[in-house]
Amino acid sequence: MTLQLLIALCIALLFQYNYSSDTDVFVSAFLPTNILYTYHKLPKNIRSICHAAAQTESVITESQQQSQRRHIIFQNTNAVSKNIPIPHQNIWRRSLPNKEKKKISFWDSISSTIHKDKDHKISINDVSVQFDNPSIGARELLEKAGVVISKDDTMAEEETIHHLTSILSYFQSIAGGTDINAKCKARLVSTIGERGVKCPRWHLDHVPVRLIMSIVGLGCEYITEKFGDGDQMKIVNRTALNSLDEENTQIANDIIVPKKLVFDRAKKGEEIIQYAKEGEAILLMGKGWEEEYIDSSSINEDIPLAAVHRSPILKHNEERVLLTVDLVDWE
Repeated sequence: MTLQLLIALCIALLFQYNYSSDTDVFVSAFLPTNILYTYHKLPKNIRSICHAAAQTESVITESQQQSQRRHIIFQNTNAVSKNIPIPHQNIWRRSLPNKEKKKISFWDSISSTIHKDKDHKISINDVSVQFDNPSIGARELLEKAGVVISKDDTMAEEETIHHLTSILSYFQSIAGGTDINAKCKARLVSTIGERGVKCPRWHLDHVPVRLIMSIVGLGCEYITEKFGDGDQMKIVNRTALNSLDEENTQIANDIIVPKKLVFDRAKKGEEIIQYAKEGEAILLMGKGWEEEYIDSSSINEDIPLAAVHRSPILKHNEERVLLTVDLVDWE
């Protein structure tokens, strides 16, 4: 316990260094991932000591506490990208559904996490877990998805657990604010073919913030918007986004994000549509945190609005393993 306490105090000093008196925002997300991994391996009482030490002598007013719900990284933008290289990508392919015909058990036939097409081929493997400790949540999700299968973890499996832990820690530190044990939900959807196209229409999420990361295959497509220059309303047609009555997805997409606008901006060297790559964790601000701005007394015309995104179009046999992370009970 003495060693753990020493580690805790060292981490607390790092947290103190990353705690901004100007913004009063707990920015542990910017700590190295190996430090965050060590931190979340500590018992809850030791982590509480870290957190308390990080905030010593910090005076946080009621209004400042509310601002911590919405992370400072979304002050002038609604989408943040962070590259987190995948150490053993092929091991994640264990979660992909079997391409061949196979006998479906009674349990699988009624399970909501496994789906089959008309030829009885498994087409999607959809698993999720809730967690407050990223290390435990990472292992549980990987075992449930069939990525970690060894009785005694191999080096590749252990490094994969470590890698996923760092991703879950990153999201928790952004979304949870001062709640170091914020309850989150991680979901892994593994597909082959068109079943991986969840929502090809431009849309926003009715959550505070969501992490989307492609482990295998194409990532999400999203609109980059900067705020504070009065230009944000010229990119996305928010009226159409919220109320357009158009069944044709392609037509709707061209109205929500006009092709001419995309083309004109491209000629100026501005790429409006971003295409997430494998290993790129995308944090998208949702409607929940947009409404915090709207409810704020400091509202102005340049408030950040929820990020707009869509699923990519996939080919017939294209593989995709997609990770998403959300807060639980955030309202």
